[in-house]
Amino acid sequence: MMNCTSLRKQQAAHWIVILAIIGLTTSSAAQRPSSPRKLLGVDEITLTSGKKLYGVVMDRHPDGGLTLVVERKWFGKTYPKLYKEHLAREIQSFEKSRTEALNKLDRWEKERSNDVDLIEFIKEEKARITKQHENTESKNIAKQPFTVISYLASDIREVFIQPAERRHIVGCAWKHKLDRVTHRTTAALARDLKKRGVDIATEKVDLSDQVASSTTQSENQWNARVALFEYVLRKKLDYQGTGSNLIRIVENNPANAQDLLGQFLSGELNLGALEGGLGDLSGRGLVDELLKELNLDNRSDRDRSNQTAWWNATTEAAERDGFRGVRVTRVAQSFGSPIAKVETIFFAKMAPGKWKQIAMFSATANGNQQSPEDIERIKADPQVQKVLGVVRGLGLGLDGNSVLETAIRQGAATEKAMQECEQKFLKFVDRYTVNMDSPPLSID
Repeated sequence: MMNCTSLRKQQAAHWIVILAIIGLTTSSAAQRPSSPRKLLGVDEITLTSGKKLYGVVMDRHPDGGLTLVVERKWFGKTYPKLYKEHLAREIQSFEKSRTEALNKLDRWEKERSNDVDLIEFIKEEKARITKQHENTESKNIAKQPFTVISYLASDIREVFIQPAERRHIVGCAWKHKLDRVTHRTTAALARDLKKRGVDIATEKVDLSDQVASSTTQSENQWNARVALFEYVLRKKLDYQGTGSNLIRIVENNPANAQDLLGQFLSGELNLGALEGGLGDLSGRGLVDELLKELNLDNRSDRDRSNQTAWWNATTEAAERDGFRGVRVTRVAQSFGSPIAKVETIFFAKMAPGKWKQIAMFSATANGNQQSPEDIERIKADPQVQKVLGVVRGLGLGLDGNSVLETAIRQGAATEKAMQECEQKFLKFVDRYTVNMDSPPLSID
């Protein structure tokens, strides 16, 4: 007969085995990454509760919060209770987002009933959203491979964002349905992708159709997206210039450089003569800008403070002409400096008389670093030749080769910076004009 001491030892041994099994099971189910986060491809979010989430941050909110995409299967296994609560909210939000999106699309369709290309897009979006919601009814949301989670700043303790190239590898791995993407290193994922013949450098990733659209957009977010799509699908509205000297760029009908230069220099440029012009927006002209450079500007600080925002006249003109989005590209140059800085800004109409900047990109280039080929190409441009003729005719003392060479180099640098800004802007537009409901566009 077994004594009490032996029985207690045996029971203790059993409990040790049971606890070990539970520990192994829990560890396996949680599937937390065992590798250092710097070797992973997913972002790491540490909540104030101590829980760590792994996925790809889609959006950083102005208030410090964020929106995160995670693998649904991983989320459910790792944090079953947290996932159950999230799923309940997701189902509730799912139906709400569908109703709101379709109502807004109906309203937009009525407002732009004469725009054939835009109406075609709106109808396609309505059909897509309806089909997506039919295919992923509330009971089927849990079958979607990914889910979107949003957290307030107060919920977050730490955010670790991976470099873009690592996040791209994760996107490729998800696209090609590799196993255990969340907790594997990018080196391991890259090897598996290579075995499948995937060229990571050129692979395009779009997983929007695998994420249930359950996130409602604010009015500002919706209006910004509308402005972007109308910029792409309707007649584009662009302005270019320096400071408040902004000229409307008409597609296939560039402004005459010879006429504009003389008007700019005299500070008398009236854009009302141009198609869709702004009226007199020339400000004080380039001569006044030069006076400021030479510290000969005697205008009082009070006079300057009375100026309205430099872009107000642009957005007012855009609204008068029925546009909801306008892009302004400005060049900042300093006389005598080879450096040219360019910024391109996109404004969207939020409400009557209210516009908001939703994107800005900038680039700089050095005129002394431009290639001889670019310099010669600028010199040979017919518009440049006209400008040089006007300058010489005005007798501004710019006949010296060194001065003209500096101006040409500045022109080449400006062109290079503008090209870089253009690429950044187009990348932004491509990203946010896929669908009306994704990816999230943070502007509030």
